[in-house]
Amino acid sequence: MIVQYQVSGIQVHDARIAAAMQVHGIAQILTYNPRDFARYDGINPLRPDEAIS
Repeated sequence: MIVQYQVSGIQVHDARIAAAMQVHGIAQILTYNPRDFARYDGINPLRPDEAIS
């Protein structure tokens, strides 16, 4: 994933979460920063206000 999505610096932490999600078949993540996960195929980031409505 690091090479495929050209991840570097602080973004590595989000890549690690995205990789764990893919391994365990989890498609959605609740986050205040959906742009951090938008690059990863198969990951659907949701803001808390979107999850409630």
